[in-house]
Amino acid sequence: MVNMIATGLSWRACIAWQTGVKIYFLIDPVLYPQEHHPVRVVHMWMLATLTMYLTNLEDDPTVADHMKSGLNFTIVMWELMRQVRDQVGKSHGDGSKFAQEVRRRLDDVHKEMGCDPTGLEETKRDVRVQWGYLRQIADWLQY
Repeated sequence: MVNMIATGLSWRACIAWQTGVKIYFLIDPVLYPQEHHPVRVVHMWMLATLTMYLTNLEDDPTVADHMKSGLNFTIVMWELMRQVRDQVGKSHGDGSKFAQEVRRRLDDVHKEMGCDPTGLEETKRDVRVQWGYLRQIADWLQY
């Protein structure tokens, strides 16, 4: 994933993101059954930050193809960050620099989305739909 991102090519960033989705759904739950396993939480954070990067590439043809299928990168990013926030205390400790960074970035996302963290009921409903799209991507991408 890191090598694909390092090339600076958006289509490779999309492949890295798709690989992260596969890891999230099909690999980490098997290798690390505990949702708060440190490796699993870091992988989730990597996927969240890569998703955040892709939200800035909406005009890129590869990213646009995903969006045409109904994928909403903003909702996916928000949910992944929320999941990391919920697990980071158990995985790395509430006072860790990683936990502090997660909370800071999630607060920034809430501000950018123009909402308060408690008022996201509509987004929470949309997460179920988006997770269906993500699971299809995970199942589709070949090893």
